[in-house]
Amino acid sequence: IRLWEPSDVVMWMLTTVFAGSLLAAMFYCGRKRLERRLSMGQMDCLLKLLIVYLLCIQPAVTMLFLYRGIFDYTGPSTTGSGNGFLYEYNNLPISYTYYGRHWIFWLMLAVWMLAALTHLFRFYQKSRTGLKELKAVCSPCEDDMLLHFVERFKEESGLKKPIPIWICHAVDTPFTAGCLRPEIFFPQKELGEKETCLILCHELIHCKRRDLLYQKMILWLDSLYWFIPFPSCLAEYYTEVNEMSCDDEALERRSHKERYLYAKALADMVLEDG
Repeated sequence: IRLWEPSDVVMWMLTTVFAGSLLAAMFYCGRKRLERRLSMGQMDCLLKLLIVYLLCIQPAVTMLFLYRGIFDYTGPSTTGSGNGFLYEYNNLPISYTYYGRHWIFWLMLAVWMLAALTHLFRFYQKSRTGLKELKAVCSPCEDDMLLHFVERFKEESGLKKPIPIWICHAVDTPFTAGCLRPEIFFPQKELGEKETCLILCHELIHCKRRDLLYQKMILWLDSLYWFIPFPSCLAEYYTEVNEMSCDDEALERRSHKERYLYAKALADMVLEDG
């Protein structure tokens, strides 16, 4: 008994892509209106919910709607009474599309999966090689003030995993890398204590909220749906909103002077980076 045919899988995947693209396009087109009504933190949470829905829930919902007719089938049963699905299961191949195992569907699945895996492999290979080369010119942070600030932040936020801090002259702006084991790369620049702590707080907030996990989820979406542009647009917009929401959280209950110092430090870094 064949519950799944290649044609069914292609239909399911294409329907999922179409429905997800429509939802993402509606969200992207209405983003300006949402931004006027919601804070950046709320927009960040909404985007994360959308990412989880598109990657995890949307395929299940699409499958449910596509194959609902099979499970609601009420044909005759072998005993004269009972569930029509059992009759269908025991006597007929269960397929939604009825196209069967034509070679064209095997070819479509093979091309789709090969392109998706190639996209993922190239990204991870480039990312892993880049971080390995970067660590070769970095040194672990030995600044007691920074290390004490990190430990205090971890205690206040409930973070338990160690978060290494790397000081590197090869980077101009700080960033966080690593989905399961986050690491912070900090530029070797002369900054004041307040500016340094605020910028480090921004990166630690990324670790606390697991923002890199959602970036990876968008990458998976982009790899699976490599032939349409919406995951790339969503990734760029998520990065923009996520950075602004981290800024808002880092500057919450800060004085106007601290906000000015933070903005000036970031602007100087961007100017130096070109």
